[in-house]
Amino acid sequence: MRDDPCVFIVDKPVGPTSRELLDDLERHLRSGPLGHAGTLDPLASGVLVVLTGEARRLQDLFMGSWKTYEAEFTLGAWSASDDAEGPFTPSGVAVGSVEPARILPLLAGFVGTIQQAPPQRSAVRVEGRRAYELSRKGNDVPLAPRTVQIANIELLHAEDLRIRVRVHASPGTYIRSLARDLGVAAGCGAYVSQLRRTKSGPFGVETAVVAADLRTSDGLSLTEALRHYPALHVREDEASDLRHGRVILAPPFESERTIAWWNDQPICRLVAAAPATARSSRWIADPALFMNPNRQ
Repeated sequence: MRDDPCVFIVDKPVGPTSRELLDDLERHLRSGPLGHAGTLDPLASGVLVVLTGEARRLQDLFMGSWKTYEAEFTLGAWSASDDAEGPFTPSGVAVGSVEPARILPLLAGFVGTIQQAPPQRSAVRVEGRRAYELSRKGNDVPLAPRTVQIANIELLHAEDLRIRVRVHASPGTYIRSLARDLGVAAGCGAYVSQLRRTKSGPFGVETAVVAADLRTSDGLSLTEALRHYPALHVREDEASDLRHGRVILAPPFESERTIAWWNDQPICRLVAAAPATARSSRWIADPALFMNPNRQ
C-alpha cells in the first residue's frame, strides 16, 4: 500500500463494471477508496485512469480529457442497450454487404460539434434515478441531447455487416450513441458489438497495466501524472500569492487545465480571475484543486 496519492493507468477487462473493478483493486492493493476518471461499460475494455487518496480531488481534471476508442459496429439490428448486451430487434431492412463507399459519407456526418442523446441504458440521472435502472424496467426514458465533439472517425475495416472504427472524441461522448445514430442514418439499425478505449487524455493503452497484474509500484505520482498537462512555472512569491487566494498575472493562454508548478512540484490548477487581454491574463488557484507543493 502506498501512502502518497497516485494515478494508476489500468487496462480494464471486459466483464466487470468500472465500480466493480475498483472494488477488486481496493482489496488487491489494500488501499483506501479509489476513484476513476471516466466510466467504461461492462462490455468495454481499455484505459481506465484510477486515482488514490488526494488524487481523487483531481478526478474532473483527468475526466475532462479527450478519449480515443476502437469499436466494432454491427449493422442490421437495434439493441435496447445500444451494445451487445441486447435485447435485439432486427431492423427488417436488407443491408447486404457493408461497403466503405457507403459508410464513409455517413461517418463523416458525425465529425465536428454534434448533438447526441445518451443511451437509454446509461448512468445519466433522471429525477434522481439512473437511466439504466428505469430502462431495464421497461420505461422509456427521455434523455435530452448534449453537445459533444468528435474530432475524427477513421474507418479501419468493413466486412459483411460489421465495421471497425477509431474515434477521437470529447469527454461525454457515447460511442454506443454514435453506433445507434449511425444505424438511423443508414436506415438499418446498428449497435456496438466491441469497444476498447485506447487512450484517455495523455495516457495510452500501451502503458496501461492489466488489472490482475497491478502492483502498488505501478502507480504514477501526481508529479509524474500532471507533467502531461499544460504547465505554468511560477516564482516563489507567485506560489505564495496562489496559496493565499491572490491573483497572479501571466501571459495569456487558453487552457483552464493548466497546472501551476513551483520548485518542480505541481501546486494547483489555475482558473481565470478576469477575461484575458492581448498581453496578460489574471489567474487564481482553483481552491478545490490546491496541492501540497512539497509532496511528490
